[in-house]
Amino acid sequence: MRFLTILALLLTAQLQPAAADDNTTDVRKLLSWCKSPQGSTDLNVCVGYVAGVFDLMGMVGASRANNSAFLGACGEKRLTYGATVLVFINWAERHPELWTAPQVVGVAAAIREQSPCK
Repeated sequence: MRFLTILALLLTAQLQPAAADDNTTDVRKLLSWCKSPQGSTDLNVCVGYVAGVFDLMGMVGASRANNSAFLGACGEKRLTYGATVLVFINWAERHPELWTAPQVVGVAAAIREQSPCK
């Protein structure tokens, strides 16, 4: 139960880099962070956020729970965090109509598209 409480707190936390000038946490903002220079705070936050969503979706997928097809990530080969960030960037650039959606929606959709559970 303690694990679930901590997990819930982590999922609801709004991670934003110090360089952010507003509270927007949509796909467009995350995309801009993910395209930041190597070593920047913004890129580090991007990698951490995308990796967290990816890891959680991987756990759901591995559980083979009833909701794993929607909320999980599956696949024969595990992606690196860097590759997962590129998956998100490529997905976001193909879907500008969803740039105002919450960042978690974009990351989850990109991961689901790349590593769907069947």
